[in-house]
Amino acid sequence: LFPAHFGPAAPDPVRLRKSRVVKTPLSVYWSRPGMQKHRPTQATPVRNFFLGGDFTFQRYLASMEGAVLSGKAAAEAVEAADQARPARDQSSVLTAYKGDWPRRLRALS
Repeated sequence: LFPAHFGPAAPDPVRLRKSRVVKTPLSVYWSRPGMQKHRPTQATPVRNFFLGGDFTFQRYLASMEGAVLSGKAAAEAVEAADQARPARDQSSVLTAYKGDWPRRLRALS
């Protein structure tokens, strides 16, 4: 849908036919102090096996932001393994080389 479809001046306005609000009261888990150490890192002991997802070790809890950050950290771990170097600290993955990601990813293929 585009803005031209909304409002009284729209030539062919959209109409809401039905809706439902879905609430999930316990959709985000409650983290207890000291549990961060039990979350797996993106690099694993298994050669060429990496993890990505909001459940892995990163700064956010179960959220889309955590999943995105974990994916970037997993990409950094893959690149570090490919180059036989230690991975950079995860806290730098969000901002380090921000404009450089496309070139670095193309170089891996």
